[in-house]
Amino acid sequence: MSLAEQPPVLRPAATIAPRTSELPALSVEGYLRFSQAGWSYLLPARLLIAVIGAEHLRPLARPVQGWAGTVSMRGGVLPVLDTAELLGHGGTPGALMLLRLPSGPLGLAVERLDALDPLPYTGIGTIIGAVGIEAGLATASDVSLAISERHLDRLRQRATADQMSGRREPRPVTWGEGAITSLASTEAEPVESLRIGEPLIVLADRLLEDARRSLALPLSSVRAVARAAATRPGPPGITGVVGFGAWGQRAIPCVSPQALGVAREVRGDARYAVVLSNSSVLLVSGVRGVQGLTHIDAPTGPHSELFRAFGDTHGRRAGERIGVGEIEVLSETGTSGPTPVAVLSPARLTQHLHGVDLTR
Repeated sequence: MSLAEQPPVLRPAATIAPRTSELPALSVEGYLRFSQAGWSYLLPARLLIAVIGAEHLRPLARPVQGWAGTVSMRGGVLPVLDTAELLGHGGTPGALMLLRLPSGPLGLAVERLDALDPLPYTGIGTIIGAVGIEAGLATASDVSLAISERHLDRLRQRATADQMSGRREPRPVTWGEGAITSLASTEAEPVESLRIGEPLIVLADRLLEDARRSLALPLSSVRAVARAAATRPGPPGITGVVGFGAWGQRAIPCVSPQALGVAREVRGDARYAVVLSNSSVLLVSGVRGVQGLTHIDAPTGPHSELFRAFGDTHGRRAGERIGVGEIEVLSETGTSGPTPVAVLSPARLTQHLHGVDLTR
């Protein structure tokens, strides 16, 4: 019986949660919470000037991408951006949040304002894999994403920049235009070396260009295997990130190898979440087992920058049971022939999630 045909051994949820000391917390400050299509976002409370009703919004004479309109205030007219259009989810605005940013005031048209009182989110931690999101927090009922002040300020600057004619008119803007790569492409580390005999977790997902090759990960980079749970959407931006999930108190990006462009499509939803040491999750259709690396070749083809190596493995049969929880081999039931594998590079995946262009 294969792993896909039998339920893995369940572990208590606590065994796959990070310790509190492992959560890199930002400076403690209050946050305002608003929601788009039922999903929570946070903003630093110190940015807030006022909250007014959506009825004060004045639409533009002609629709402009990313804009909801303007609002009049003493001293001038404020640009108001459409949060639903920028983030890709949400409905009709129910409130306007007027914010104080370094380059000037900005209005955000949000679907629903959930909390006006500053919330002391002391457990909020940094996050990767999301454009314009600087932190996240997971609770029993929700995963909240904190929007970066710096990102909003760049959006405001692009939306209100002077035209070539010198006239100041609304300019189209998308969420990704405020992106700031947190690492320079020159900082990209070389692909880590592998050694013969190194244990790999072999996945059921197959390489897009070669159906014989299974995707694999170094066992040392995997912290846990869990049942895949529901994820929440985030803003557009990083290729391969299909949502965000909870791991203890931390919000972490969930990466699909199919959306990343490295794996063949599979029927149905991902069944397992492989939690990596870089604080991200790889959503996979199955886990074949742990096998030792017996042959190493240089990776080739599209997206080769995301791989450590191609090669072969040899070891326990695909039917071996892998526990859900902290990685632990539960049985050793026979061996199988060589398995061609494509070994993903966790370090390069981390750089990709930071927005580094690895193709340069």
